[in-house]
Amino acid sequence: MIAWGAKDRLLIGGQAGRPARVPSARHVRLSGSGHVPMSDDPRRVADLILEL
Repeated sequence: MIAWGAKDRLLIGGQAGRPARVPSARHVRLSGSGHVPMSDDPRRVADLILEL
């Protein structure tokens, strides 16, 4: 799983959609989160980790 903050200002959003590097990865866009989603929405990040 690759979780990406929708409001990330350091990494370009298109970088998250490079499935060739990890073709089996599930991509999750975290709305409302920036570069550090663990701080922006810790509950959502924890829920995603628990899904694994």
